[in-house]
Amino acid sequence: MTAASRRQPSPLAGLEVVVLHAGGVTGHAHPQVLVRLEASFLPQWPYSGANVSVVARSRDEGNWGETRTELTEEEVRAVLGLFEVAGFPDREPRVNGALDTTRVFNRLWIMVSDSDSRWQVDIHMQGSGFEGPDSPALRAALERLFALANHHEYDRSVFGDGDG
Repeated sequence: MTAASRRQPSPLAGLEVVVLHAGGVTGHAHPQVLVRLEASFLPQWPYSGANVSVVARSRDEGNWGETRTELTEEEVRAVLGLFEVAGFPDREPRVNGALDTTRVFNRLWIMVSDSDSRWQVDIHMQGSGFEGPDSPALRAALERLFALANHHEYDRSVFGDGDG
């Protein structure tokens, strides 16, 4: 039985997902992207809703920009379900940084929390990204976040190829 099948649909209160990526040539890594999803759907609360924000550096110009998109409860539950496949909230995902011969260094920090649990992972990797049994599920969750935010300029070696 998976975490997703054990959890009953309930009001989402205080869900937060934060993703931080820094990368670059060894010794010169810089922040690249910050993603934040926040959601609270309570029937009696007039401020219920959700959104995902992406703050990212443009590859072409190096300027920072932000996008923000409102989300439905169904979209939030779909993202949460993908993180559950990757291990949340029962365990850390089984992933580790892939080693290669590049001088590229990436660090990916992911935190998912809701009213009952908090889960985080810190992945140090080179240019080839991360690997492991839960890497497809984790990439699918990250790709879905970017798709919902309508943000398409992200590092495919770190976050996946966009098919998730």
